[in-house]
Amino acid sequence: MDGGFAANALINLVLEVPHRVVLSNTLIALGVFFSVVFPVKASEYLVVKKYVKPFRRFDWTVRVVPGSSRGEDEYDVIVVGAGVGGLTCGSLLARRGFRVLVLEQHYQVGGYCSSFRRKGFTFNTGVEDVSGLWERGPVAFLLRELGLRKEDLFVKNRAAYVFKGRVISAENFEKFLENLLEMFPQEREGIISFLKMLEELTMNAIEKPISTEHHFQLS
Repeated sequence: MDGGFAANALINLVLEVPHRVVLSNTLIALGVFFSVVFPVKASEYLVVKKYVKPFRRFDWTVRVVPGSSRGEDEYDVIVVGAGVGGLTCGSLLARRGFRVLVLEQHYQVGGYCSSFRRKGFTFNTGVEDVSGLWERGPVAFLLRELGLRKEDLFVKNRAAYVFKGRVISAENFEKFLENLLEMFPQEREGIISFLKMLEELTMNAIEKPISTEHHFQLS
């Protein structure tokens, strides 16, 4: 930036008014642009140069033709880990004709999206609710891709929240909002504004559903 100021000072001494103003403003705009863009692009360049490029020589690709593996112990794709991600990938690949083997060290699949029983109670291992099941939601879209129906796989949960000893039921979104406004009347404007923003984000996701058309280029 010191060089830019020096250049502007020199321009003011040497050039006449019309050219001086144009060139001076151009240099200022370039300086601002450089100050904003350079730190981001330079950091990106240095990271790629130091950490990414050295490993590119180890990159490898394998051409897979669906169904080409015919032996009993031959597979087109092997997925390690039967969590939600592994099961999703394996299911989509199998749907497209690949012979898939999914490996899991635990006695049940699902990863964090599973449960266990202890002393007569059932506990989840992490995931307690699944969203994205509306008509154009991502999970509903995935189920349709796999030829499955959400009604056969999911049940609606009952939810309750405990706040300072008070049990708050939330049968639906409207009831949840009603409870929030009752408990925090002084935050009414902020609560409504925040939930409105969430609604807009949700509607944007509904109107622009995820497509897998360009994500599966295996041949």
